[in-house]
Amino acid sequence: MKEDKSKIGRLDALSLQLNTISDKLNEAFTALEKKLAAMKVGVTCWLDVPLEAGEPYCLSEDEGGYDSNVFRYKDVYQLGYCKCRDEWHICIRKSCWQEVSSGYSTTGKDWEQGTLLEGPVPITQAPRSVRVEAAAFLEKLVDELIEKTEHYLANIEKAQGLIEKL
Repeated sequence: MKEDKSKIGRLDALSLQLNTISDKLNEAFTALEKKLAAMKVGVTCWLDVPLEAGEPYCLSEDEGGYDSNVFRYKDVYQLGYCKCRDEWHICIRKSCWQEVSSGYSTTGKDWEQGTLLEGPVPITQAPRSVRVEAAAFLEKLVDELIEKTEHYLANIEKAQGLIEKL
């Protein structure tokens, strides 16, 4: 029984440490949101990286029929930046991704995004496991925002050039 008490004590200490660090992670998300809001970026962006993917599950068009087409799906979270509840936030959304058969992928990947299931919601309201995983992709999110903003600027410049020619 003494061993069990020491395990509970260790878990208690680890839990306290995890809660403290998790609160600091939320503060980091909020600080980045404030910086992006101050810049007035105003560009929606979603990463095509699945976070905390659930176990794949199967659905078929014809349950158990000889020629039934079986489709594999998994529910995932995605990290992004968008306007949510009238303010810009780093957000997550839950969507269902479908497995793509070899040779049929439009992106070269094994899984492609499908139906939106939930969200978006601010990242600070996401489950801890999703927030922790999302933290590893913040730099990629900023890179995608830069790329998309540059793309928007190029399109606007191209449109302005066309208008000037008219």
